[in-house]
Amino acid sequence: MDGHVNEVVSALESQGRQVEAFNDIYQSSHSFNIDGQSYTWQQIKDDFTNPMDPITGQRKYATINSQGWIADSDIPNTLMYKANAQWVQALINQSYQVIDIGYPAGQNLDPSLFYNMELTILFP
Repeated sequence: MDGHVNEVVSALESQGRQVEAFNDIYQSSHSFNIDGQSYTWQQIKDDFTNPMDPITGQRKYATINSQGWIADSDIPNTLMYKANAQWVQALINQSYQVIDIGYPAGQNLDPSLFYNMELTILFP
């Protein structure tokens, strides 16, 4: 989200357009019902950035490096991924116009599981 998406959000807002994005600015006051439990945006972020089970003290998801990044195989199990999917579905349900800005031009990036999931929901 840093950079590419936020730049487009800022540009659209400067044109007077009403914008919705899946980030702190737009989601901090929302709650999400995931798997029958209500979560705040902060809880969702905490689960993604410091995914420790409060009962066992163990990591909730597999990691791929010493920095603690969650393995791609576990990403769909995270609260962040599930909340993102709910948010995208809400955009459809509320008839938002969705603009697909794609990946940043000229950058060789690994595919984003989040972006690909969004595309699957928005453009089946």
